[in-house]
Amino acid sequence: MFKKIFFIFIITLLFNFSVQEAQASVDIGIVSVEYIDDQLKEKNLDSGVPYDPGYTKTVKLKITVKFTGSYCPSSLVVKGIQIGSQVPVYPPISVHRPDSSGFSYVYTNFTIQKGLEFKRYNFTVMVLIGQCEDSNPNNNSLVVPILLVNSRQNTCDYRIESIILHYGDNREGGLPYTPDFPTLCELKVRTRWNKINPPIGIQCKMKIHVLGVYDRRVLLPPIKVPDPDEAGISEQILRFNLPQGLTVGRNYLLRVELLPSAIECDSNRDNSAKDFNIKLLKRSGDDLVIRILKVEKHWDGRERGETIWFPKATVAIANVSGTETLYNVEVMYGMEVEVNGRKESCFIEKNTVIDSLPPRVWVERTLYIRSGWECRVHLGPNDKVTGRAIVIVDFPDRVKEINEGNNMDSKFFRD
Repeated sequence: MFKKIFFIFIITLLFNFSVQEAQASVDIGIVSVEYIDDQLKEKNLDSGVPYDPGYTKTVKLKITVKFTGSYCPSSLVVKGIQIGSQVPVYPPISVHRPDSSGFSYVYTNFTIQKGLEFKRYNFTVMVLIGQCEDSNPNNNSLVVPILLVNSRQNTCDYRIESIILHYGDNREGGLPYTPDFPTLCELKVRTRWNKINPPIGIQCKMKIHVLGVYDRRVLLPPIKVPDPDEAGISEQILRFNLPQGLTVGRNYLLRVELLPSAIECDSNRDNSAKDFNIKLLKRSGDDLVIRILKVEKHWDGRERGETIWFPKATVAIANVSGTETLYNVEVMYGMEVEVNGRKESCFIEKNTVIDSLPPRVWVERTLYIRSGWECRVHLGPNDKVTGRAIVIVDFPDRVKEINEGNNMDSKFFRD
């Protein structure tokens, strides 16, 4: 009987002790939230977290929890950065028993979604308390500011800044298109370099190409991007044919993309491509187009101790949307040159005449841009020359066309 009474006494005593421990003053609060950087150093999230908008980023958080009074089993819940109406919530994380000073440290991964801006955001960390009553619930949650900063702001980068249709009176509205004949598209593309040099030993040679977004056709194979000017700007005209068989009146989406020679040349690939939507307009009537295919030097011997040459241009002319043969189509041509800083220009007085130009057929001609003394380049032994050949079809404007903006073309040349 004595043993039974003693056993009941012990059970009652332990029960009362547990109740007293549970009812003792308990305060669980979140003290701080930091992150561990790539050098394993603890950093303040509000001082700036390096971030690339093109990629999801994961950082390791260190959450410090303070226990005052008795220990009570608890866990943490993290609510992520709110995007629109969406707030990601992470699964609860157990909080370990505190050390002798009452602190418990929780390490967990935190995901930063891609596509965010470089600015300050907030997320929330909350304590979920178990079978205890917290004497100070005001410190059970903490709103944590996090500042996202550009992780690539000090690295070499090129980006496509703008794209417009180069020729035509209706640049914004679209491009006249012929489904059963090659339609030339010309885009004026501006590229910007951030003027930060790549690492020592890396040579950056940027190229650019054009693709169809949905059909993945290579419309223009990679070509060189001109060297940037002092402001970091490069501008060039991209010429290529649109695919045949597309539907007039609909849009054709293409992509212009930069191709770096080394990954160190282009630290942010997300701004290295730009999509451009072209509305395909119906052609109705004649539309003369001329293009310079190539420019070569044609030597004219020596005269008074000077070497003399002039450009020889190969051109192609077509009536891309007409239905009848045109006769006696005139082509005017000339050049602008600069020899050691001295600029000169001239045009041939007599136009070349194409006797017959069938509809939707490219006709090639070779033009010798010379006419007496004034259209020849005179070079001394050390002279250097740069210039451009210029050709204009239907210069007298005798043919009524739906688009006069593509009647001229030019191409640079140099000695």
